[in-house]
Amino acid sequence: MKLFSIGDSITQGFMSFAAARTDACYSTLIANMLGADPYRIPAEWPHGGFPLNLETILRSLENKFGSDIFGPIEWLQAVNTIRKAMDRVERYYERGKGKVGAPHPGGDAYFHNIAVFGLRVADAWGIHAGLCKQLIKKTRGHGDEWFSWPNAPFYRAINTVLNPAQLSDYDALSPLGWLDAHVQGLAGGSEEPGVENLILWLGSNNVLGAVLRLQPNQTTLVDGKWPHQLSHVERERQGWNFWHPDHFAAEYAELAKRVDAAMRNNPAEVDWKVFVANVPHVTIAPLAKGFGPTTVYEDTLEGRTKRSVYYKYYAYFFLREKDIHSGLWPFLTQHRARNIDLAINAYNESIRKTINRLNSEHKSRGGRQRYYLVDVSRALSEMAWKRNNGNPTYTLPPALAYMDPPVNTKFYHAARNGQLVQGGIFGLDGVHPTVIGQGLVAYEFLKIMQQAGVKDAGGRVVDPNGLDWAAIIEDDRLYNDPIGLMPEVYEHSDMMNLIRRLASVWG
Repeated sequence: MKLFSIGDSITQGFMSFAAARTDACYSTLIANMLGADPYRIPAEWPHGGFPLNLETILRSLENKFGSDIFGPIEWLQAVNTIRKAMDRVERYYERGKGKVGAPHPGGDAYFHNIAVFGLRVADAWGIHAGLCKQLIKKTRGHGDEWFSWPNAPFYRAINTVLNPAQLSDYDALSPLGWLDAHVQGLAGGSEEPGVENLILWLGSNNVLGAVLRLQPNQTTLVDGKWPHQLSHVERERQGWNFWHPDHFAAEYAELAKRVDAAMRNNPAEVDWKVFVANVPHVTIAPLAKGFGPTTVYEDTLEGRTKRSVYYKYYAYFFLREKDIHSGLWPFLTQHRARNIDLAINAYNESIRKTINRLNSEHKSRGGRQRYYLVDVSRALSEMAWKRNNGNPTYTLPPALAYMDPPVNTKFYHAARNGQLVQGGIFGLDGVHPTVIGQGLVAYEFLKIMQQAGVKDAGGRVVDPNGLDWAAIIEDDRLYNDPIGLMPEVYEHSDMMNLIRRLASVWG
């Protein structure tokens, strides 16, 4: 097998609040570059995906009302349009053809991309479709509640991705269980045993919820047990959304040990490699906007000094500064936001040390380098608009360098005349990349794959400049056909609250 991918929402292709574009995610772009065949993915998520595709809803409203929902009567009609769209998604995934136990469209027995939004590090070995089925049954459905979506979306997505055909034989396989099955050729079908290239990107969800909810809840020991020593259910019961760096390091070390044990089972002729991405600074995501005076901090990471701008407060993008002091909305102070970023620095240092240790172990036994770090954190920090005081230092690939309008990491916004005002790298949820943003992630991975000498199916070393940017840009409808209704998102509290509630789904 040329490529196998384990990750969370970005690796899955989660866009605009929905698990809907695995076909356009960075790992699929890489698979295409490698000529990976087979590389099975959940290419279609009916009804725009779930929990809810905000782009689908906004385009539906724009088709009906144009770029301006005028007056209380039209707004009531718009609210009803939103509700009907949400009801269709809920019915399909809770009670229709997409319900638990129904095979995913396409007929695949398994996928080669088993990333799922919300997945944390220890979930790589601690969760499987069978457990998800049990937990879905215990989770109360939404019924006809206002602004509702399918219940337990996280568990529904895992159940589908880890067992798309809903075969009982596969119910007990975790993401790492699937990795081991493919390495040893136990997955069935005509595939030869072995995984040549593994993409591994986990860790963001061990901190992302602290920013999505703007209310950090840090891990602790429970009856003397570290978080990763607890079951998935026990961890979820604690409500943690921010791993202490010591707890993250221990959890990631366990992940690395298990991944290495699985990959060592590759047939002798398979020259396998693992490409590990680290954790981005989540305060870069434009869902959380900086307010008030700024302070510049200098941090030294791996011998490099980096200047970063922090704001006095961080709150949801659609708020005004006076809203922060109303007591109605959560927010992060500069001190807490910086504390989260310093913790992420510690996460990434532990990832780097883990990779170095594994490579040293392989070399000490007469082997070679097997693990490669993809520094996505650095790349996104260089792309960040406000973090760099409006002067991003990231060098865009030539195809994007002179785009008009240009793309940046600001929250997506378009004027009523359909012209893109800002954004283009992050989608409508303010956290996950657009199709163009996914292309940039693929570009970062491919640069490291080129250095590692990864070859495509034709025996040629991959070239990051070989990405088909014309096709990627054409596939990005948010850029090519901006949503002129975006001002309504900023002006109506109902839309703001919908975004806030959706953000909590994976936080």
